[in-house]
Amino acid sequence: MCGTAGTGSTRDIAASCGKVLEQSAGGLPAELATPRGIDNSRQRTRQWHFVDIELATPNFDAACFNHPPIPSGKPASNGPADDCVADKVQEFAGELANPATDLEEQVVALKFLLHFVGDLHQPLHDSDDHDRGGNDKRVSAAGLRAGNLHHYWDTEFVDQLGPDAKTIASDLIGPSPKLKSRVGK
Repeated sequence: MCGTAGTGSTRDIAASCGKVLEQSAGGLPAELATPRGIDNSRQRTRQWHFVDIELATPNFDAACFNHPPIPSGKPASNGPADDCVADKVQEFAGELANPATDLEEQVVALKFLLHFVGDLHQPLHDSDDHDRGGNDKRVSAAGLRAGNLHHYWDTEFVDQLGPDAKTIASDLIGPSPKLKSRVGK
């Protein structure tokens, strides 16, 4: 997320990313850019990764547990277990933009945001076809081993973009001849 944050309407988040990384001890190593190390109780934050909108009867509010508020005086990282990724992105982005948020919570917010922006772009985290997020759907593609749809989206298709995250981010942000040749004009 911070790699693409300097574009368009995300300039404030880019500035916040830079500030948090500068102020936190040693920056934010890539292996720590996942929220898993924040809370040993993954069950408490499990729902935060999804906004499972039913395909047959779409209802955004229901998928977000009717948007529960964060208890007064609590940081977003201590919010209710039943919440959705769309709400959590807004909450954590708000914390990053708020100069009153202490540095420790800003680091937590940044870690969650880095992960959750990816989750939002994962269609299997955004819709519910009663297939455990694509884990129950078997797929195959030429040159790749058969597997489940969720794995293909998270790994196999991403690997096809190349090994360099900076180049991939640049290709996704702007016109990329390499990407255009792969997906057509």
